[in-house]
Amino acid sequence: MATQLQARTEGRDTTHPSVSVLLPAWNEHRMIERCLASLISLDWPNLEIIVCAGGSDGTLQRALRFERDNVLILAQRLGDGKQVALRRCFERSSGDIIYLTDADCIVSSDTFSAVIEPIVLREAVAATGTSQPHDEQITDPFAFHQWSTLRAVDRTRADQSSGLLGRNCAIRRDALIAAGAFTASVPIGTDYHLARQLHLNGDAIRYVPVAVESEYPTTPRGIIRQQSRWLRNIFLHGRRTGDRAEVVACARTVAIGAGFLVWPLSWRWTGRPGIALWLAFYAELIRRRQQHARALTAEMSIKMPRGYLARLPWLTLIDIISWASPLFDAASPRRRLRW
Repeated sequence: MATQLQARTEGRDTTHPSVSVLLPAWNEHRMIERCLASLISLDWPNLEIIVCAGGSDGTLQRALRFERDNVLILAQRLGDGKQVALRRCFERSSGDIIYLTDADCIVSSDTFSAVIEPIVLREAVAATGTSQPHDEQITDPFAFHQWSTLRAVDRTRADQSSGLLGRNCAIRRDALIAAGAFTASVPIGTDYHLARQLHLNGDAIRYVPVAVESEYPTTPRGIIRQQSRWLRNIFLHGRRTGDRAEVVACARTVAIGAGFLVWPLSWRWTGRPGIALWLAFYAELIRRRQQHARALTAEMSIKMPRGYLARLPWLTLIDIISWASPLFDAASPRRRLRW
């Protein structure tokens, strides 16, 4: 909270800078009101919220109910996309620090303050947190599965991050301007593109282990589309910006997914040993995900969703399909830049 941060800054040459929250929202009628309510409730003395909302489901009309002195609602046009919406929000902003989130998120004061803290204390020019499912999603096997995998990655993360999570990150205004301030044409991968521009300018990104609540995909199709987009982002922007390590890691992931799916077709040549090796690899992936799930339940003091372990082979297969999916999406001009 702001009072906790104020206690940490006693004796330092710093003040509470102004913060602008930028929020793009397209067809988010189910969550926009909860999101804006959480942002308005943030405990920060100098805060403005700028929303660019639109779509065919009444998102703009719902957002307009929250307009007030420190909340500006802009109409998002068809075809703008996230990058243009963020650019329009930024052009109307005035904050020394820019905080980014998504319209399906709930941001607490503690999480908000923790993410902007390294910037306020002048320890970093950018910081990023993580996310977790909404409380009502924790019992959903699909959401729980993604969360447990993400938490396994988060536990190994260093203080410095290679990327930004666009639903929970903050950047100093001058650093954002130097990085392009959303002026580049970026149809997908806005967060990754911004992170790469910051790194190219010599700006490090601090990782802060705090989460916003976010809506996780709860269908196989939703998971596969999201994972494919994240991997395609790296291929699209990583090669152009020289992020060779991420591109290689991404290519390895796609190759593993594709290789696993076509492996059974080699049974005529590899016979039983080949199938046994394939099954062993599959079993190892399942075992690791079981470990991730048990670690999450212990860490958060929650129960696994009913029947989760029985579904784990199917959920693991969805993971593998999502690793290979960029190959199919990239082959189609219509799906190559699909959100």
